[in-house]
Amino acid sequence: MHEPAATGSRTNLDANDPHRPPSFIGSLPAGFPGRMVSGRVDRIAGLREIARRLRTQPDDEKTLQYVIDQACACTGATAGYLWLQVPSEQRFRFGTTLGAGPRLHSALRVDGNIVGEIEVTRLSDSEEFDVEDESFVELVADYTARAMLAVHEGTALDPATKEFVTAVTEELFAPVASVGNLLEAVLRGGAGPVPEAQAEHLRKAAEHNARLKGLAEDMLLLARLRTPRPRELELLALGPWVRQTTERFRATAEKHGVTLDINIAEEPVMVHAVTDLLTSALEHLLDNAIKFSRPGGHVQVSANRYASAARFTVVDEGIGFDRSDAAKVFGRFVRASTAEEARIPGAGLGLAIVDEVVKLHNGRSWAESSRGAGARLYVTLPLAT
Repeated sequence: MHEPAATGSRTNLDANDPHRPPSFIGSLPAGFPGRMVSGRVDRIAGLREIARRLRTQPDDEKTLQYVIDQACACTGATAGYLWLQVPSEQRFRFGTTLGAGPRLHSALRVDGNIVGEIEVTRLSDSEEFDVEDESFVELVADYTARAMLAVHEGTALDPATKEFVTAVTEELFAPVASVGNLLEAVLRGGAGPVPEAQAEHLRKAAEHNARLKGLAEDMLLLARLRTPRPRELELLALGPWVRQTTERFRATAEKHGVTLDINIAEEPVMVHAVTDLLTSALEHLLDNAIKFSRPGGHVQVSANRYASAARFTVVDEGIGFDRSDAAKVFGRFVRASTAEEARIPGAGLGLAIVDEVVKLHNGRSWAESSRGAGARLYVTLPLAT
């Protein structure tokens, strides 16, 4: 049994479905500022809103606090808590203390795996919970567990979609790689001298093919992401790793007329990581920073200890993006409006990969930017203990 953590906020209910069966309407806890219908709360609307929020932002703290708030509101509970194991341990609470009276408890379980639990209670002199209350809590637990499992697995793709994406991308990858090898061989003169006019066309074809190959690699990576097993994690010194990875991009930066600056804290900062995955995330951040920078610009990469976490950042002086795009750019196939307007090539998968990989390491990634003023990308990871 896990004790609940600090008191959470109480969230307004959004119950606006006029077609509500009377047999699935619950009572409202005293003082809860929710919308009522004849003194009762619409459970169907509440359940729909819980499902919607868990689909769109499953690991957002406001979403999870809303889940326990709504569970208590729709069952007439005076207190409750939601405890989660994944993607990192969290607790959310409704009310000031768990009641000493009737209680409902449900484990968050998917395919035999317990990923948390939910409990709601009433005061000692309250009525017992009924069967509908129990069914509602079980449904909330099921929705929450499946949403958390999707985050835990590192991708919201269901198994069937993963299988489809993997199969199609693998079929695409082989001929794209073969075309790239043939173009490279011809440009090296393996088939005899190539006139300069034709060579220029071949070089452009090779560039387009390389982008297509990169897209295939990114799609495969997203489809195959999963929670690292303990034996796959290794102790990684953040500073030296950031420096080594960044140095590999120096030639690319110089080709674009961009200067790379590296700032590593002297204090050793250690994390547990799957190095190849984390390297892929940093490479995407560096690639974006250079790609969206103007000639003569600077890209600054840093690694340090920030509060109680490890942090690395990539800051550029490029075209930036609107502040309203800051949360959207981590979505799959989502690109900032500034990138579209500037006609800069890309599929919108780089930051999605960064976000997924960081989540798999129980970390957090976010962006800050404004149009024309560059972008600042941050990643924090738990310190190794």
